[in-house]
Amino acid sequence: MKVNNLLFYITKSANKNTVVYTYQCHEDKSLDVLNPVKAHWIMREQEGDPIEDLTFMEAKLAYGYNIESIEDDRVFFTITPLKEQHVLTIKKRDSKYVALIHLETKEYILKKVFVQLDEGVMMDSVQYLKLYLEDQETGEITHANILNED
Repeated sequence: MKVNNLLFYITKSANKNTVVYTYQCHEDKSLDVLNPVKAHWIMREQEGDPIEDLTFMEAKLAYGYNIESIEDDRVFFTITPLKEQHVLTIKKRDSKYVALIHLETKEYILKKVFVQLDEGVMMDSVQYLKLYLEDQETGEITHANILNED
């Protein structure tokens, strides 16, 4: 998947559509702190993989984000699937920005989130999330599962 300014993406068990989170920059490559993150769909279930904005309900209840604070060129934010206990940080690394997440005693680069859904009659519910993480020191990809506690 080639997406400019990619931070990470979310896939789910229900279909191939993907939510992509990107960072927004100015022409000088500095982070746009007034509008640092954008989330949108790549509709892989449709021919040509069109891009669509999240609906209001999708952003509010399922795949949205909330900017918590901004300090210099770092942005602290949460995404709805990970709830408030997991604050992500956008930080410049080499020539691009990455999303960092702190788990246990380490800070990892978040690459992907897989959402395992339990498809219900009225509404789907999340069984668990599988995070795909890059170790900043070794570059090794590791995984972490987060069970739904609702």
